[in-house]
Amino acid sequence: MFRRKGLEFKKFFSPKAKVLSIASRGAVTCSENDSIGKVANLMLERGFRKLPVEEDSKLRGIVTATDILNYCGAGDQYQEFLKRKNPLQAQVKTIMSARVETIEADLQLEKALEKFKNLKRGSHPITRKGMLVGVIADWDFLRNIRGRVGIPVAELMSKRPAHAKESYSILDAANIMVKGGYRRLPVTKWGILTGIMVPSDILSHLKPEGLLSLRKEKRTVPHLMERDVQVVGLEEDVGKAARLMVSSRVGGLPVVEDTELIGIITESDIIQGLV
Repeated sequence: MFRRKGLEFKKFFSPKAKVLSIASRGAVTCSENDSIGKVANLMLERGFRKLPVEEDSKLRGIVTATDILNYCGAGDQYQEFLKRKNPLQAQVKTIMSARVETIEADLQLEKALEKFKNLKRGSHPITRKGMLVGVIADWDFLRNIRGRVGIPVAELMSKRPAHAKESYSILDAANIMVKGGYRRLPVTKWGILTGIMVPSDILSHLKPEGLLSLRKEKRTVPHLMERDVQVVGLEEDVGKAARLMVSSRVGGLPVVEDTELIGIITESDIIQGLV
């Protein structure tokens, strides 16, 4: 039976090294008492899709861009939005996840990889005795995969990816992101790739409007989507895809065949391929 070859972990990493050898030390954080509006602005200004929530030097939770979209109308947190006269002033603890999967600072990389593969979270705060000391993300693994690896994109990509059609409303796209936990959403017209959206595109759009309810937004996806999309083909080397993600600072690449969307390869897909 055909089996994937997989990416040999020890070719790119020292398995027994500690997570802090590749992770980001320190972290941009927010307080559980910060307003949702302030946190949304911080995400946009610093280019983060999630932030650890810290109080008295202790990790209290995590908040993501999709949590904010959920609150603004794309999910069940919208009920909290409706309760407030000034929804943006609500404290971030209203929408954050208090349950956070952390990684201990002295954990070996091979053990951290197991956690990434099992949980598929994208990033994890690194703690030492409950204190936040850094963050390790898919990105930290990805940027260490260099050179040709001899595995085609077709072997690791996700087939039939969730996507939005150009006819969908911005709310429709936000709903898909929130329900599926997607960090990026290809956009198609008649099956042809025409753009891509990420949660920050919607937050950037809502910011000038004061983060108004998404339920009132009637415009369609083409109003916000990025039209200049980096793509890869089925037979391109996974190493090339990883380098393109790093150089373009994107977490995933649509896979196309004659402009038709047939898959997507993401940071997470490549992490899953490490053995």
